[in-house]
Amino acid sequence: MPQSPYLQLKRQEWENRKKLILDTAVELFSQTPIPQVSMRDISKAAGISTALIYRYFTDRDELFVEAFLVKAEEMIDTFRRRLQEQAPMTLETFCVAYVDFLCDNDPFFRMMTHFMLDSQLKDEYVEKFNAPMRRLLSVMDEVFVADGRVQDIRLHTHALFAALNGILITFRRYPGRSDEESRRHIRRLAKMIAKQFERK
Repeated sequence: MPQSPYLQLKRQEWENRKKLILDTAVELFSQTPIPQVSMRDISKAAGISTALIYRYFTDRDELFVEAFLVKAEEMIDTFRRRLQEQAPMTLETFCVAYVDFLCDNDPFFRMMTHFMLDSQLKDEYVEKFNAPMRRLLSVMDEVFVADGRVQDIRLHTHALFAALNGILITFRRYPGRSDEESRRHIRRLAKMIAKQFERK
């Protein structure tokens, strides 16, 4: 039985408000270390009551994880599409695509960096956070397999993941360089890193 127009409208209103909360959370989590962001900060920035946010999310950790998942899934979908379009995807192509995505989605990268540097989730949210990270690392595994690597694949994936994030942390906002200059340099370094990881 089709939903009534009223219920459809209420559902759309619910989804729009949830998206507003998540978008606001990504912005705040990208600007400030996660422990310093409160639900009140998010509600104030979103222009809605704190009580209303609690109708959507139990606490800040759940909100952080949900906000992270939205962008993580978008990133994974991007790489999955590229794997299908450019099979087999080379390490160089993947590395450039990875740094490009995070340069184009700077708030998400900053949010991810804040988490890696200074935050711990409550136990009940750790698995929910880890699941998309494992899927992303699995995409990287596939790129190594396509390159012909058969041993220590996940170890190489961890090293590549750390290397690419290190490039971005170091050079994304390097003093004295424009964003475009930084992007070009990051892409050059990503290609150099890819060469180091290629199977000899």
